[in-house]
Amino acid sequence: MEFARADDPLNKASTILLVDDSEGSREVIAAILARAGYTVLEAPNGSDAAQILDRDPGTVDLLITDAQMPGMTGPELVRHTRRLHPLTRVLCISGQPLDVTLPISTPFLQKPLDLKLLLSKVREILLEERILPAPSAATA
Repeated sequence: MEFARADDPLNKASTILLVDDSEGSREVIAAILARAGYTVLEAPNGSDAAQILDRDPGTVDLLITDAQMPGMTGPELVRHTRRLHPLTRVLCISGQPLDVTLPISTPFLQKPLDLKLLLSKVREILLEERILPAPSAATA
């Protein structure tokens, strides 16, 4: 079963922001995603990722973040992203036992990542229907 093809229009049209404080993990995952045809942006920490998201709103389709990083953690970055960039989908990953609470309905994969499972999960998340929060009375 093939999960991702570099010539798939979904892949070519999707930009992924990959955040991991481990340079080795980030390089391997970025290479896998790029070979599948995705445009991959990289950040070594949550603060740098938040700056990328805030500087170019709407350009990132999927945020893949390590859950446990120094400084801004993955769950903090997910909350930031969902609050300020609600159209950006998220996926948390971690090589450590998860001792932090992820925001509700945050997809999660345990490292080491299985290549087919990663690509399948990325595709599944990108194809999900976007459900936006209802506008508040202040913005309506």
